[in-house]
Amino acid sequence: MSVLPEGAPAPSHPAVEPPASQPPRRARPHVSRAEVRSRPTPVPAHTDTESRDTDDHTRPHRRLPPGASVTTSPPAPRPCASCPYRTDVPSGVWSEEDYDKLPRYDGPTWSQPPTLFICHQHSDDDDRARVCGGWAGCHDGDHLMALRVALAEDRITVETAEAIRDYTSPVPLFASGAEAAAHGMRDILNPGPDARRVMDKIVRVRPEVTPSPPAPPADPQAPLRGGA
Repeated sequence: MSVLPEGAPAPSHPAVEPPASQPPRRARPHVSRAEVRSRPTPVPAHTDTESRDTDDHTRPHRRLPPGASVTTSPPAPRPCASCPYRTDVPSGVWSEEDYDKLPRYDGPTWSQPPTLFICHQHSDDDDRARVCGGWAGCHDGDHLMALRVALAEDRITVETAEAIRDYTSPVPLFASGAEAAAHGMRDILNPGPDARRVMDKIVRVRPEVTPSPPAPPADPQAPLRGGA
């Protein structure tokens, strides 16, 4: 401890400024637990799954509203006897336009038709219309564009889509739509007796359907085959 000599002035200390005045703090209102429970819960901005900006593969499929009907049913347990995908169906039964549709489902998903391949036994607007069993058994359902579009448009249910993906034909089918089309086109200008019998059955079920073009009438002036 230092001692100042007698008569020495005392050291000066800097003046301490008084603290700046602060506004008084506002008292928080008391909120009871009952009031907190009665307040509405805020809704997130993206509750609607249809408006989310998410990938289509992660978005859940839309379900049909109660009472709504779907016109397209799952494939039959067995492809019909005139199915162009069956290896035992005669060549030349269907038209060139019908056979041209088959290979289009062989390509990459983005290049395929967006429409389902319906069994020829019924028209598309028939309430008994169902997906072609041969089409479901021949092509890989996981890569069918038509299947994805039909789900998005509610033309089929999720259960029908699963039935198409898991479908297994009990009869032999061609390995691709191209093979089925090549077989069908081979005798299209001159269908054999077996093909004509199948065509007659189709016309009896669906009179509005025209299978492959009929054979031209025989020319009475043409020579008979085998001589004479």
